[in-house]
Amino acid sequence: MGFEYRLTFRSPTRSLLDDLLRSCRGFERFDADRQIYILDSRSEREPGGMPQLELKIEPFGLYACDYGSGRELLLAVQRELEGRFGTVSLADLE
Repeated sequence: MGFEYRLTFRSPTRSLLDDLLRSCRGFERFDADRQIYILDSRSEREPGGMPQLELKIEPFGLYACDYGSGRELLLAVQRELEGRFGTVSLADLE
């Protein structure tokens, strides 16, 4: 289990948010079955190993799970969101 967060903001459309997430540093792939964006900036990660960060689009904005080394990527995503959509609230769900 990782550290869970809620990023709350107003996104005009799901499509715009999808485009932004796919262009973020560390974007690795989108898991369509789980509707999860997987981000990892490490070059040495084992294929299929635990990623640094997973994101899921929710009605309030994004759910995020940091698996222990994804904080930098999470904050980079927050900055990208703020640049595009304005204020973003980051709350710890623990």
